[in-house]
Amino acid sequence: IDLLRQSVDLGYPEAQYQLGQAYDHGEMGLEQNEDEALKHWEQAAESGHVQAQHSLGCIKAEQSYCRNTSLSIRRTNHIAAMRHFRTAASAGYRISMDSLIARFELGFLHHSDLAETLQAMYRSRAELKSKGR
Repeated sequence: IDLLRQSVDLGYPEAQYQLGQAYDHGEMGLEQNEDEALKHWEQAAESGHVQAQHSLGCIKAEQSYCRNTSLSIRRTNHIAAMRHFRTAASAGYRISMDSLIARFELGFLHHSDLAETLQAMYRSRAELKSKGR
């Protein structure tokens, strides 16, 4: 855990993501702490870590269903979840695309937003497979 924290202090996105995972699941001798998980995932996501974007989307989606919060907070969390899922899916992360499709089927996402994200995902995946890489 000490090496992971040192890597986080140096700004390594994968370390930030992994520390967020450890806090989220209460692993590596850490107490489960959603606020700490969010903090580290946000740091990783700011550096372009796609899985961190997806994890943020999951947490925000979960918070958008919480009935003991105000409607405006639930809406804000829903919008944030869709933004995180769209960012990760646009970068080629298929699991985020699946999350968006599920929300589209429930009526929480417009067809045009889904189509635009799907096109971005396929462009991103095509770039990864291009011969010039």
